[in-house]
Amino acid sequence: MDGSEVAFEPRLALEAMVLSRECDRREAILVRQGKAPFHVSSVGHEALAVLAQLIGPGDQVFPHYRDKALMLALGTPVRELARLLLGKAASLANGRQMPGHFGDRSRGVWSALSPVAHHLLPACGFAWAMQRQGLPHVAVALTGEASCRQGEFFEAVAFAVERRLPVLFVVEDNGLGISTPTAHLNPLALGMLDGVKVTRADGRDPEALFAVARRVMHGVRGGAGPAILWCELDRLEGHSSFDDQRGYLPEEVIRAKWERDPVAAFAARLGPQSEVETLRQRFADEVYATFQEVLDEPDPSPKAALDGRLAPAGEPPPFRFPEDYAEKRWSLARAVGVALGAIFEHDPKTVLFGEDVDDPKGGVFGLTRGLSTRFPGRVHNSPLAEATIAGVAPGLAGGGIRPILEMQFADFCGPAMSQIVNDLATLRWRSAGAWTCPAVIYAPYGGYVAGAGMWHSQACEAAFCQIPGLRVAVPSSPADAVGLFWAAAHADDPTVILLPKRLFQVSEPVPAEIPAIAFGKAARLRQGDDITVICWGNTVRVVGDALRLPQAASVSAEVFDLRSLVPWDRVAVMDSVARTGRLLVVQEDNVSGGVGQMIVAEICADARTWASLKTPPLILGRPDVHIGFSGAYGDAYLPQPQAVAERIRDMTGAP
Repeated sequence: MDGSEVAFEPRLALEAMVLSRECDRREAILVRQGKAPFHVSSVGHEALAVLAQLIGPGDQVFPHYRDKALMLALGTPVRELARLLLGKAASLANGRQMPGHFGDRSRGVWSALSPVAHHLLPACGFAWAMQRQGLPHVAVALTGEASCRQGEFFEAVAFAVERRLPVLFVVEDNGLGISTPTAHLNPLALGMLDGVKVTRADGRDPEALFAVARRVMHGVRGGAGPAILWCELDRLEGHSSFDDQRGYLPEEVIRAKWERDPVAAFAARLGPQSEVETLRQRFADEVYATFQEVLDEPDPSPKAALDGRLAPAGEPPPFRFPEDYAEKRWSLARAVGVALGAIFEHDPKTVLFGEDVDDPKGGVFGLTRGLSTRFPGRVHNSPLAEATIAGVAPGLAGGGIRPILEMQFADFCGPAMSQIVNDLATLRWRSAGAWTCPAVIYAPYGGYVAGAGMWHSQACEAAFCQIPGLRVAVPSSPADAVGLFWAAAHADDPTVILLPKRLFQVSEPVPAEIPAIAFGKAARLRQGDDITVICWGNTVRVVGDALRLPQAASVSAEVFDLRSLVPWDRVAVMDSVARTGRLLVVQEDNVSGGVGQMIVAEICADARTWASLKTPPLILGRPDVHIGFSGAYGDAYLPQPQAVAERIRDMTGAP
């Protein structure tokens, strides 16, 4: 279906619009009665229901929170809207999503999220997946005009134009960003969309809107690239049940908007009014009865919130090299390239996306060199836009493509964090498992390198470890890098792998067979009885060097390389601390809010380990300061072998 042959069905449009209006009316009543906590009105946006007549099987809708009429037209039952309003256990989101945060995989509706315009990049990812697989489906992404000032809007439009993606962006322009008039603020008014296909439409008139949308959709389906359908309409009620627009709009403005009520105008046009009133009353009765029934349905169990954060980790087969593989020693950088090649061989639907990753450069550290030559069409240079790199991943995954993402430096993840935090990490949980994002995100990180400065040398793992829904790992050897990548490539949730760039050129022997490293499984590097020392990444070598110094040489230290920070190996560490009675955590990240404080807090909260402690646990890490350009800063602030050895001596009383 390319859309050009679809005839407008006015009765279907009217039914969805009237039903949506009755749902809004009932929701508002329940809020006033104190039976529902919150309500987002779609009143005034009902004409967008006609878009459902142009959306076919396989298409994906990325909805705006005022798209109740469109959802109903797509087949969402009234019962599901009631469950969403009341946060019921039987809702598709298991009571986890707010009203207006639609999502229904069976009907091709993406799981909505609150940060506005953030769903537009996933829409591009889905469209890219369709394009890559030669499928005829499109992404329809709806947003408000105030949201179009978000950076994600511009990045999404730029990426869609760059790759001629089959995306229809629908802007619902009601002239207000909550209370702020937007006529002089939105990018169309500012002339910032010149060169982009923008078509204006009357979003109050279903028939006129359908005619324009059909023409625009025909172009998108036909390979003409993305388009923006800019719909002018009215928000007839407040932003939400917490907002009264009479506080900032004059009465005559509100009255003029209601005189343009799309439901009343379209009903009057179709008539006769007696039939319309009969339809409205039938829907009112149906909505009332359904909402009353849902009021009595069970709420979710509080324990249910702990379910479905991450899928259980599987046990993939070990990584094996061909018998004639010549290399016996690798650097960590080489190990990453080998692991990526093996993952590409294993799963032909894997793609890699990042800055400068294509040949001949192969990434700024050469981690992907040769990969695009070996696997044509599967390694893609991204624009210099980290939010785009992360943002397309959920949509790619939803469209059947497994994304691997290279961030040039972990320090540059800041612009991508909103997508990682709000979308990738929440997708499984907020959709109650309907959607997942099995992305692997890797980034060179850390210091102990001269001349890197504060944006090329931070260890920032704590920023990722505090986000539910992510796995976080840091390898310290080439074999561990392969094992962690191999495990991440078989996982069903996003994994962040931070690569200590100081170790990129350090070569070590590698075995012919490398097992996948289970997340949450530390490596015991050394057995001992006097003290437990925890480290990861660059600090593994720092601790190893420290134990060879005279201050610590006589100490029987048990050393763990965590490797996996989320989840971390509680059992092994707690058993060790219970036996040694002492704990030293050596980390490169700054101490405040870091992984070390997480570990110490759990050690102290456990009765067994608390009772066994002979000395207070200590964390040796970077103070709360950035790393400067001069090498002197890193030497002064990052844990050094001498300082580690002295802490071990002082904690154990070694001579």
